Amino acid sequence: MKKWSILFVLTFSLLLSCSVAFAGAQDFTLVNQTGQPISELYVSPASSNDWQEDVLGVDVLGNDENVHITFNNGDRAAHWDLKAVLADGSSRVYSDFNLKKISVITLKSNGDASYQ
Repeated sequence: MKKWSILFVLTFSLLLSCSVAFAGAQDFTLVNQTGQPISELYVSPASSNDWQEDVLGVDVLGNDENVHITFNNGDRAAHWDLKAVLADGSSRVYSDFNLKKISVITLKSNGDASYQ
């Protein structure tokens, strides 16, 4: 019985460490202080000319709400651009965030962004 308990603990520990290993170094929290909901959010490498898929999917990020954006471990780029589409249909582009050094990005109502 003791052997099975040890095996279970080791297996659980291995699975937990694997899930952490698959997280990307670029993961960050986005805080919406734009004054209105964000209906779409695109995150793309700064070197790319294309916006990738909407990372919010069908969700909407309300004003004064936040969301944690995760990357898979295969993403290597450090510098990323963001495009937020607001509820009124307007969009704002924020450029060149080094997501390997930033953990929180706050989008402001004046069109600026701050980060930590």
